[in-house]
Amino acid sequence: MKKTRYIPYGYTVRNGLTIVERNEAQIVQEIFELYINGSSLKDIAEILTARQVPYTEKTREWDKARIARIIDNAKYIGASDYEPIIEESTYEIAVNTKKAKQRNTTQSTVEGITQIRNKVRCGCCGSMMVRRVNQSHKIQESWECTNEECGIRVKIPDAVLMQKVTLILNRIIKNKKLLVPREKQKKKRSDIPEVYKLEEDLREEIGQQSPSEHTMLQIIKNIAETTYAHSDCKDDIALRISQKRLELYSPSESFQSQAFDDIVSTIRMDENGNITLQTKTNAEVTEEENEC
Repeated sequence: MKKTRYIPYGYTVRNGLTIVERNEAQIVQEIFELYINGSSLKDIAEILTARQVPYTEKTREWDKARIARIIDNAKYIGASDYEPIIEESTYEIAVNTKKAKQRNTTQSTVEGITQIRNKVRCGCCGSMMVRRVNQSHKIQESWECTNEECGIRVKIPDAVLMQKVTLILNRIIKNKKLLVPREKQKKKRSDIPEVYKLEEDLREEIGQQSPSEHTMLQIIKNIAETTYAHSDCKDDIALRISQKRLELYSPSESFQSQAFDDIVSTIRMDENGNITLQTKTNAEVTEEENEC
């Protein structure tokens, strides 16, 4: 623990190297988690002060400014050769939520929520989820599964949910390959029973003493037609059209209504508030999508 702070909270220097200080790193992770789940800068400062969590050797007092500096600090995702403490997506959600609060974008958030509310499905059972608002709760907004046998309920502020959606939309806009379904596999021609039978007929005809050229050409034509009928050509065309439409958009900090309509068919939300966007090409893109 440092008497004064020359490096960001969460790190320490040993043998001339800046490394993660594990106890402080856990506090940093907690701060981000509290903030993106609805706690204010003041709330978090009061929580840490009440628990007497040391900031330095000299003080256990936390204030809004110290919490804000932590949330704004990109070093926590591994910038400037620092070891990462939090995920990049967590940092982006926290920073964008802070910007949204500073800009007082309540109206745009409500408009976005209105647009997505009929597309939110339960990540556990697939049923429709409905939005509830309780003014007496600290986190006023929640989403409930309409399936009584499932019935999960997720408390998540509108601003946080819309930032999650925007984050994934931006990821898709930057990487068209995410529109390709992960488990998309083209069926081999020999896996199609009708084609397998036609190929046997062709081999049999070729094996005749005087094979009929007309018959062989007809069989080859039938093989081509049958293969096309069982192919993913229509899906491939739809995918190319969707990828072409992405060229109309650029990543944005704000929710893009038209891009959402063009790209997304369903939003799935799990019991922890993690979301997955299912695209109109049947791809699934999560908050932690691997883009390699």
